[in-house]
Amino acid sequence: PDDRGELRAMLLQRLAWRGASAAAAVVTGAYVVHEQLRISPPAHAKPATAVLQPGDRLVMSGDCGGTNTRLQLFKVPAGSVLSNGEKPPGELVFAKKYVNSEFESFEDVCVRFLGEAEPVAGTAKPEACCLACAGGIVNNTVTFTNVKSQGWAIDGYKLQASLGIPTVRLINDFEAQGYGLLTIEPNERLQLNNAKPRSGAPIACIGAGTGLGECYLTEHRGDYCCWPSEGGHAEFSPRSQLTYDLLVYLKAKFSAHHRVSVERIVSGPGLGNVYEFLRQHWAYSDRVDPAVDEAWLKAPPDQKGVAVAHGAHAGDVLCKKAVEIFSECYGSEAGCAHARIRRTAYARRAGAPLRRSARATAVEPSDRQREG
Repeated sequence: PDDRGELRAMLLQRLAWRGASAAAAVVTGAYVVHEQLRISPPAHAKPATAVLQPGDRLVMSGDCGGTNTRLQLFKVPAGSVLSNGEKPPGELVFAKKYVNSEFESFEDVCVRFLGEAEPVAGTAKPEACCLACAGGIVNNTVTFTNVKSQGWAIDGYKLQASLGIPTVRLINDFEAQGYGLLTIEPNERLQLNNAKPRSGAPIACIGAGTGLGECYLTEHRGDYCCWPSEGGHAEFSPRSQLTYDLLVYLKAKFSAHHRVSVERIVSGPGLGNVYEFLRQHWAYSDRVDPAVDEAWLKAPPDQKGVAVAHGAHAGDVLCKKAVEIFSECYGSEAGCAHARIRRTAYARRAGAPLRRSARATAVEPSDRQREG
């Protein structure tokens, strides 16, 4: 799929269908059989229009990020049985993406979603729901690290009661991403260097979105287990005089937080931070394009990185430099993620900002990017 949120949501269809025990097994770090998580992109391009048949069961899955929430509702025919290595049975009933800033709480998003699904799903409630959330999961609860509203602290057990869904389980969003990457086909990969993956080696996965997600996968008796991480909150380390100047600038900007984490640069908002730094830097301030700069200034905080990517794609010098710095730091962090586990590991990168930066530059990966 072109969107990592869609990939995670499809993966979570499998987890939600399997019910509370399967979702809980992932949350607690139990070993999950690779083949059981192997999925294929669904053939459906549009929600199903057929009404539920007697015995059909509804399951709900979601990708709950810092900027958007993507929810999906599936119907599973009565008597369906899961088989290893095959996509889960069922049919997409309804799917929609919501912008978090337009709602007071996550529960409001769910209520809206279930209400909008009624024309095709009726009033029947899902029997199970599994949500991949952008934050650390503790006792089936999560406090979002990149959503300022206090209403975005989700309690799975409270959602069960308020929504009338028997089972609601939360897992870390990059835990879902980690298991999802095991299903990626060779033609969906872009190799940045000549290294060859080693069977059974640990895998590091990082992906920039609203924040910087990271996870690690380790092999045990032929199966991979995913371990979520908050590595994106590690300290940023500059590699050049210009990125050192960037660090000094961001230290002043975020002085109230006493530190500058990697995701202040390697994320969607981070790309906006890099442009903000360059537009006032003595070596680049005279290269600011008034029209591009105005579009950046008018963009809401969560869209400033998008404005920079659009500017780079259009050929703006300052935006292209911002993407270059972003990519250099992205590659550096990928290399650090690799080094944190072991020398025989290999790293993968994911996320919308990475795709945008690749399209914006439209050049071969630099040496520093390949190092990641």
